[in-house]
Amino acid sequence: MAIPPSGTISIQQLQTEFGGTNPISLSEYYRNGPYVTANNTGIPTSGASRLGAFRGTVRQFAFTISGNHDRANLRSLAVSAGWNQSDYLNVTVDANANISSSTTATAAFTINGSYPNGVLVVNNGYIVGMGGRGGNMDNAGSPGGPALAVSSPVSISNAGVIAGGGGGGGAGYTWGWNGLNRSSPGSGGASGLTAASGGSGLPGWSGPGYSSAGPNSRGLYATGGASYNWGWGGRMSSPGGIGGAWGTAGDNGGTVDGVYNYTGYAGGAGGAAVTGNGNVTWLATGTRYGALV
Repeated sequence: MAIPPSGTISIQQLQTEFGGTNPISLSEYYRNGPYVTANNTGIPTSGASRLGAFRGTVRQFAFTISGNHDRANLRSLAVSAGWNQSDYLNVTVDANANISSSTTATAAFTINGSYPNGVLVVNNGYIVGMGGRGGNMDNAGSPGGPALAVSSPVSISNAGVIAGGGGGGGAGYTWGWNGLNRSSPGSGGASGLTAASGGSGLPGWSGPGYSSAGPNSRGLYATGGASYNWGWGGRMSSPGGIGGAWGTAGDNGGTVDGVYNYTGYAGGAGGAAVTGNGNVTWLATGTRYGALV
């Protein structure tokens, strides 16, 4: 039920009209609070307030994001759902939603553009960046991608998971024998709905590293791939590094046989949970894996 034009107003009606968290705090509805915009001058920033001052202070559009999405854009989804590009925007990411990216170059979820009266995102699902590729022979692992890229002011209440992709594992140390250089590739980092690839070796004598470990019940690749160790001529190469977990760097590549104690190539950095964190007002932090930058 929306707030009536006259008569008694309940706290629950305020929450229904404008959104809000439990337990309800009236400060959420004061001027400059997350549910009321600065131009609603009838509501004080502190002190006594009439409940009637809340009536008609802001129009809002609420919608829910559900299901699986690759490289979602909040503004595009809202417009497609019928938002008039002006009202206060109240967005819920459903508990069944998986928002991810199939490339480390683009975040799983982007919040940009204009929200004239403000925007709230309540995340109950999973927002996960792409995992980094494992290092090819003689190469470091690639960094994981970001989960959330924010360039517009937004309030976020996170009750789900926001996770950068895991970094790719680095290739093992290269050693030479019979004129050939040998190094096992690294494995892919933990990811969202798309597995990160393991690195590759030379054709004909070294197979690829392992991709992100098999998906869980949600279809998410929440674990980095295993170490790859290639053997030839009775000798083992240096093992490739294990891909990192969500938001975590991949392991460095290993040593040769445990005898030649050389460090392998570096693992890739873990992806950020959020880029543009200075634009975010956190109402609840929830579970976040990766840096806030």
